[in-house]
Amino acid sequence: ENVWGSKRPYLVSVASPMDAFAGGFQTSVSYAPDEMKKRILQAAPHADLSGPESAWVGKIERTPAGTVKTVLLGGQSVTGNSARSAFGLRSANFTAAWANGKCTFTVKGYGHGVGMSQVGAQAMARQGADYRAILAWYYPTARLTAL
Repeated sequence: ENVWGSKRPYLVSVASPMDAFAGGFQTSVSYAPDEMKKRILQAAPHADLSGPESAWVGKIERTPAGTVKTVLLGGQSVTGNSARSAFGLRSANFTAAWANGKCTFTVKGYGHGVGMSQVGAQAMARQGADYRAILAWYYPTARLTAL
């Protein structure tokens, strides 16, 4: 719903604890003020960047799964996915903090956060789960049928 714009009954949030053990699960990227300004204006063309740099990234509203639903950039609300794209982040599950003259985004996960986790599915398969069990885990309201 937060990614595609409308609810998809077969897409429900499920835990995927093995993801945290995947290489590259948590990444970070830092930007100097000039680059931040450029990227903020890409996502929020009417952003007010006249205040201190530390105020350029404001309140973050999160989905129940923890991804950024909206974030204030220079006082303008943008979606987490728009911010993800503008800042070149691996997912919309991020935090932002200013230190040493740069803004650092700390990002968890990779992708849009909807559907089956490839890392989680691979871990389940290594533990002996077949495709039916894996699909049932990630799509619990869907039914697998023959065509």
